[in-house]
Amino acid sequence: MRLEGACFSASSNKESVEHPESSAAEQNKFLNHLKALCDLVKDDKVVNPFKEMGPDLITLDTGEVLDHEISNCLREAPNIGKAMFMEFVRDRIEKATKPLSDVIPRANLFTFTNRPPVDLKKGANKLGSAKANTALITKPTSTS
Repeated sequence: MRLEGACFSASSNKESVEHPESSAAEQNKFLNHLKALCDLVKDDKVVNPFKEMGPDLITLDTGEVLDHEISNCLREAPNIGKAMFMEFVRDRIEKATKPLSDVIPRANLFTFTNRPPVDLKKGANKLGSAKANTALITKPTSTS
């Protein structure tokens, strides 16, 4: 009884064991942010992503339809991550062919901020040839 009183007394440990985001202040902050976002959607200042139907991804702030490469990468990200995890477990734990300290390579998926290069997009060849033609037309000719 004395051991329990010394180890588990209320005065000895006043730290909370709750997750920091479950505090009332954090929950109120989240609720205020959610209300502000709902107000923006009601005022048509941002696109409501839940109204849109179809496979396209749309940015909230501009309503821009993102490239299919980005939506495909984001759709496949869980499968790619699972495959990389299985490879990690197989090579480093089960077979021990690689040390645990080896770095896991990046998946290099396209995201909202990491867009595919222009030359991968459709019509890039047309744009490139148009730029080349413009450069030829505007190139000064020397007559000697």
